[in-house]
Amino acid sequence: MRGSYLCLGQAWGPITDFAFSDLAPKSARATRPSLFHVIADPAELRRRTAALFAAVTQGMLQSEPRQSMPLDQAAQAHADLACRRTTGPTVSIP
Repeated sequence: MRGSYLCLGQAWGPITDFAFSDLAPKSARATRPSLFHVIADPAELRRRTAALFAAVTQGMLQSEPRQSMPLDQAAQAHADLACRRTTGPTVSIP
């Protein structure tokens, strides 16, 4: 292993059997960022959101849905998300 381990949010669950000392021989690093340390206030949130959507609009970032469900199955989509049966973006179709 080399590079970075990035853990996003509580949905990933607790980190177990992990020691930072294991990273040193591999020049690896680990981080678990919090949105509230990255986005300081509503103005910054709006600025960063605008930059994100501009990058998507310009084709610099792409995110293809991995699954889609009819809107009337929204409850099932939420259940699938909660039980980790989905990966990546899910789109609800009206």
